[in-house]
Amino acid sequence: SAGTLTASGDLYFWDEREDAVGERDVFIARSNRNGGFEKAEPLQAPFNSDGRDQLGWINPSGTVMLLSYPDRGGEGGDDIFISRKPNDVWSDPQSLGPIVNSGAYEGGARFTPDGQELVFTSNRAFGDRPEGLLQAWSVSTDVLLEKGVLMPSDIAR
Repeated sequence: SAGTLTASGDLYFWDEREDAVGERDVFIARSNRNGGFEKAEPLQAPFNSDGRDQLGWINPSGTVMLLSYPDRGGEGGDDIFISRKPNDVWSDPQSLGPIVNSGAYEGGARFTPDGQELVFTSNRAFGDRPEGLLQAWSVSTDVLLEKGVLMPSDIAR
């Protein structure tokens, strides 16, 4: 999977490994402060389940994470969730709701560097095309802020 580095040098990624909690899990390889990493470990609750848990993105300060799950409720298929770590404890992941998620697959979410858009992939139907073709999609973060899906602290502007 494509990993994401925090400013402190910790590497977050998803993988399917024998030391995982479930079929696919989110891992952290903490920085060893010498340009390398400690042994990767699966993240603990509330992230990993016995299903397919997938990291999309973590912000540079390591306090906001976007993930996708197929089995935690939502709109159907894999849906995009957000978790926040305001006081060194991660919140339970919350669905970004129907503004972002559909009955199809959504994943690979991240904010644009300017914080103006949430970009992600989805295989939802569009136009006269049926569900199944993976495409890039975006939603304005202003809309997500207005609807209360995001908090201002979730995005760097």
